[in-house]
Amino acid sequence: MLAVPPPPPHPVHATPLGLPIAAIMALGRWKRLLARHGSGCSCCVDGPAPDQSEQRMLDWLAEQHGAACACGDGEITRGLAQLAGFVPGSAGSIERLLSELGRNAGAAQEAHWRRVLEELGNCFDTLEGW
Repeated sequence: MLAVPPPPPHPVHATPLGLPIAAIMALGRWKRLLARHGSGCSCCVDGPAPDQSEQRMLDWLAEQHGAACACGDGEITRGLAQLAGFVPGSAGSIERLLSELGRNAGAAQEAHWRRVLEELGNCFDTLEGW
């Protein structure tokens, strides 16, 4: 009898629920960062704590995904305003953004939101390095 190899692992991003799952996972990571570093811990002496970096991250994402972006006509920037309460330089919430992406399985521009999640993950990596 021939042994049949198991099917390859099914990547989360290939399923219709992939974006919401990835967003909820990122939300958990963000909350852990805030719990660990958010209240001015001693390990953040060389850099800003996550809660102080939040606005800068949102501003950077909006800049990267503005009207000149290959993702289209500023859809991501408008989405940041709608989903995260983003106002350049003054307001926005990564927690709210990730929560909303976790609820909206059929989010428009899904491929671009995946890129946003990847970029946020890189920001989280940097914060975790402090």
